[in-house]
Amino acid sequence: MRGLRSDAELNRERIMAAAQDVFSEAGLDVSVDRIARRAGVSVATLYRRFPTKQALIDDVFADRFSRCTVTWEAAAADPDPWRAFTTLIMAFSEAQVRDRTFSAVLIAHLADAIRNPEVWESLHLTDLVARIKATGRLRADFGMHDLLLLVTGNAGVIAAAGPQAVDASRRYIATMLRGFQA
Repeated sequence: MRGLRSDAELNRERIMAAAQDVFSEAGLDVSVDRIARRAGVSVATLYRRFPTKQALIDDVFADRFSRCTVTWEAAAADPDPWRAFTTLIMAFSEAQVRDRTFSAVLIAHLADAIRNPEVWESLHLTDLVARIKATGRLRADFGMHDLLLLVTGNAGVIAAAGPQAVDASRRYIATMLRGFQA
């Protein structure tokens, strides 16, 4: 299979860079017209590379999700499931502070996981949660809705805390983790 022509690859890179900038500045609700203008390409060119806005969002955040996968794999290797879980939660919460647009994508992904068990399974949290529950450290009624509550609440705390977002997020996450303990 042939790769993209050099000009097509350059357009793709420009679209991706523009989308990252525009999403960071204005959130996910921006128009593709605005992204295309920033990239210096036509809307038709953008749609040739990304057939839907969601496809563009997925590609823009794919590297962040791959970093999440690396974090997950490192946490999953920890023999202490509670420590693995808290390490994972802290990493996600720090990512939310650094990139609020990623936070919105993460929330949407978790909300999709609640509606779609296949997505939840793709997050590989089921085994970890079961391991923690088996140790007696996690509430028996903990479920994916609690994880969505945690991430959504953290986004609200970050938005409200302004310059103290890092400290406020850490306090919120620590409080919620204590609440999840059995």
